[in-house]
Amino acid sequence: MSEFIPMIASWVVVFLLGRFAAVPATRRLRRRLAGAVRQLEHDPLTGLLNRRGLAAAHDRWQRKHHRPLALVFLDLDDFKAVNDTHGHHAGDELLIEVAHRLAEIADLYGGAAARRSGDEFAVLLPAHRDLERTVDAIVAVVSQPVRISIDGTAVELPASASAGVCISEPSDDLDTLLHRADVALYHAKHTWRLFVMHRPGMAMPEARHRQGPRRRDRREQQQVMR
Repeated sequence: MSEFIPMIASWVVVFLLGRFAAVPATRRLRRRLAGAVRQLEHDPLTGLLNRRGLAAAHDRWQRKHHRPLALVFLDLDDFKAVNDTHGHHAGDELLIEVAHRLAEIADLYGGAAARRSGDEFAVLLPAHRDLERTVDAIVAVVSQPVRISIDGTAVELPASASAGVCISEPSDDLDTLLHRADVALYHAKHTWRLFVMHRPGMAMPEARHRQGPRRRDRREQQQVMR
C-alpha cells in the first residue's frame, strides 16, 4: 500500500494544479461573456443601452416592481445642422455629451437611458406625481449648449430637444410604450412644445397630413406657448 502513496499524492497535486489553473481561465471566460453581453446591449458610441438593452431593462423592471413606468422619448432638434456645419466628429461629441447627461438623470431616478437611433434617446423612469416637472428638467438639461474643441478652437454647439412621454399600463410591452411616446413626440414638435404627454385617443396623423412645423424655434418662444 505504501508504494501507492506517492502516486496518489502526485495525482492530487496534478488535480489541484489543474483546478487552480482553471480558475483564471474560468474568470477570463466569464469576463469575455460579460463583455459580449454588454456589447449586445449597449450603444458603441455613447455607452448607453441600445434597443435590446432597453428591452432588457424594461423586462427587469416589470418582474421586480409593480408600479407604472414612464418612457421619455427625446429627439434632438436640428442635429443635421451640427454635422453639416462642424462635421460628424462634432456631432458625435454632442451625442456623447447628451448621453452622459441622460445617464446621470436616469441614475438619479433609478431608471435607464438608451440611444434608440441617430439623435433619438429614450429614458425609462418610475412614474410619479411630479413627472411633468421631471420631464421639463430633463429637456432643460439636454438643451444646455455643449462645448467642444475643434482643431484647438473652442466651439459651443447649440443643443435642444423635444420629448414625447407616456405612462405604462400593466399589459404594455416596450414596443407599445415606444409607439405612444413617438406619437406624443410628433405632437410636441408639431405644436412647438418642449414635450407632450400621451393621452388616450392621441394618434399619429396620416403621412400626407404631416405638414407644418416639426422643429422647435427658440426655447423662449416655446415657454411662452406652453
